Amino acid sequence: EEEEEGDHSLLAFFTEKRYRRMMLLAVFMPLNQMWCGVNALTFYSTSFLEKLAVPFPVLSSAGILSFQVLSMLVAGRWIDRSGRKALMVASHAGMCVSLLVVCLLQWIPSAPLAAATYVPLISFVCFMLFFGIGAGPVCWVYVTEILPFALRGTVLPICTAIMILANIAVGMTFPVLLDRLGVVGAFGPYVAWNALAVFACAFGMIETKGATKDTIAKAFFGD
Repeated sequence: EEEEEGDHSLLAFFTEKRYRRMMLLAVFMPLNQMWCGVNALTFYSTSFLEKLAVPFPVLSSAGILSFQVLSMLVAGRWIDRSGRKALMVASHAGMCVSLLVVCLLQWIPSAPLAAATYVPLISFVCFMLFFGIGAGPVCWVYVTEILPFALRGTVLPICTAIMILANIAVGMTFPVLLDRLGVVGAFGPYVAWNALAVFACAFGMIETKGATKDTIAKAFFGD
């Protein structure tokens, strides 16, 4: 089959020009899954909810995370209906706006107490819902689909390592940013990343919904 033609070695994957787009997408997807900011919310939600004076921060944190689980459970129905690219674009746009609302609210000193307290909470719930419909489930589905079968066993562990390193970076930097720069300084980089990811997904991804492996290979390698 066409997918099996040519050199599918790991060295070729990272060095040959014909693999460049596929390689960048395979690296981008797990990196993007962590740097969208989801684990900052997952690991440190109680800390920043306390900073935002949200009542019952522990219970509120549990509620936010429950929406992530809920959205993941229903995302499977949408992946094959809406397509991977559309879900990723919508997911990052929604996460960007959700975090942007939280940041902008910090610059309104006269905001009513109810708004300053509950709008961030609603924004974080929306963030988790948007993550759950796109960046969460699509990542590994997409990477597996675009990789030639001969490379999956060697490239997927590397993608996993990239995700772990990105996760460590988030875990080490977010509490420092939150402590020294406050909510805006902590979430601002994730607003920017998600904004960039909208364009990266819109113009960089090749849609794989309903595509055969030969169709995907042609999209990357040509005829």
